Amino acid sequence: MIVVADTSPVLHLARIGRLDLVRAVLGPVVIPRTVWAELIQPGTRAEVAATIRAAAWIEVMDDPELRDLNLDPGETAAILLATALHADAILIDERRGRSVAGERRRSHLDVGVPGRGGRCDVVERRRQRSPVRA
Repeated sequence: MIVVADTSPVLHLARIGRLDLVRAVLGPVVIPRTVWAELIQPGTRAEVAATIRAAAWIEVMDDPELRDLNLDPGETAAILLATALHADAILIDERRGRSVAGERRRSHLDVGVPGRGGRCDVVERRRQRSPVRA
């Protein structure tokens, strides 16, 4: 299964010490280089950046050819990479990003959405997994 992640879900789970949930539920994930840069920027707390760097199951890939989706650069890169890779899911939390990903959705791309209140809903093509409570 190919899963692409945006910045916020990875960053927030790393901040609360639960980045392991992503791997436990989804397995390895792919992130575009723009998302990596957002995760490991100078303002990221050292322990959070160290947790993210230590996650060997996160694969960083070059950004796809970027197009303007009227989103922030990380969301744009994640959605375009998920489309280019024919990903099974994308882990994204911002409402506008979810909407754009849904609009761009093809039969091979569904949207994984971390929701509010510590809940992470992952919607796969076959809808095989249930929500996980963090």
